[in-house]
Amino acid sequence: METSVIEKKVIPVIEIEKGITIREDKVIETFSDSKLLKPYLTKIAKAVKVDPKSITLETTKGRKEIASRAYKASLMKTNMMNIGKDSITEMKARIKAVNLGVSYVETALNTLRDETRAPLTLWEIEQDRIERERIAGIKEEIQGIYVISTLDGEETIDQLSGLIEAVDNIDCSEGFDEFAADAMKAVIEVKEALSQAMQEIIAENQRQEAEKQKAANDKLLEEERKSVAVETRLNKLRSIPLDYLGKSAEEIGKKLASIEGYKVKEEDFGIRYSEALSDQKTVIDRLTMMRDQALAVESMPAPVVIAVDPAKEGSDETVQAEFTKTDDGVQLTSIEHPETGPITKSDIMQEDNGDEKRIVHYMYAELGMYTEQSEKLARLLMSNRVPCMKYQETEQ
Repeated sequence: METSVIEKKVIPVIEIEKGITIREDKVIETFSDSKLLKPYLTKIAKAVKVDPKSITLETTKGRKEIASRAYKASLMKTNMMNIGKDSITEMKARIKAVNLGVSYVETALNTLRDETRAPLTLWEIEQDRIERERIAGIKEEIQGIYVISTLDGEETIDQLSGLIEAVDNIDCSEGFDEFAADAMKAVIEVKEALSQAMQEIIAENQRQEAEKQKAANDKLLEEERKSVAVETRLNKLRSIPLDYLGKSAEEIGKKLASIEGYKVKEEDFGIRYSEALSDQKTVIDRLTMMRDQALAVESMPAPVVIAVDPAKEGSDETVQAEFTKTDDGVQLTSIEHPETGPITKSDIMQEDNGDEKRIVHYMYAELGMYTEQSEKLARLLMSNRVPCMKYQETEQ
């Protein structure tokens, strides 16, 4: 008996996803009617559906599975869209319906994708917020380090030293995470700023101290200058009688009148004002005596013999000087010593060229005269006048 074999016709299908296929000859028909597409969408939804009991956001595996299923929905969406689009060439007339179906599928699966991924999306948004707050907190702490270097200019060295110590105690390895380098940079810059401020205060203190020291030194120098000036004025005042030894009575009188008319000012002598007044009186007294003596000498007859050493007058050691009264005053004629005999003024002046100290030395060495007496005669010889010494008149 002959057995007939009935061949089963194989109908081509298009696989959307494993277990989900669509017949090729039904593509246009299916995509032309949304009611026919719903069964496929239902299968896809079932394939990517997340069971909260088995898949949770609390684990990395769960979050990855949710992302994977959302991605799977996206792939099946792409496959479905491609199947629909590829069928357009078979029937141009139904392209509008197919496009509507494609749009329907896209919208539905996008919604499905978004709904599927919604828990993960919300979780990511929350994580982003947490991360932003974390970064903002760290940056605020770093900014707080910089605030330490904000100064008002009234800080002391001790205060700045305390701030530098506080900055040194900041541990940049803790709490700054990936911004540790930025924190370290802030610490370095703030320490440099504080150190610079401290150096400026030290320099300013040193400048002020130097100014004080300079002012003190200037004051001392000014006081010393004033003291020297006062001493110079006093010495000048005291030396007036010596300067007028051997002068005429008229010259001495003029100087005396000038000194008597001079008003000693306290601002010129300071604390030595009383001393200046006393010295002025002494100078006036001396000049008065010198003027009176000069008047007496100028009125005496010539020649006159002066005993240089009254204590030895009449002895063999007496040294006498002879003077002659002329129109220019009383002038020295000669000096007579018991041993050397007469010595004229020209003898001594030629020997010592008019130097008072050398005249004194000559008189002491050559004549054996005492220093005090030789000094008096030396001044006499230099001024060509008679000093204030004992005298006696000789017979004409």
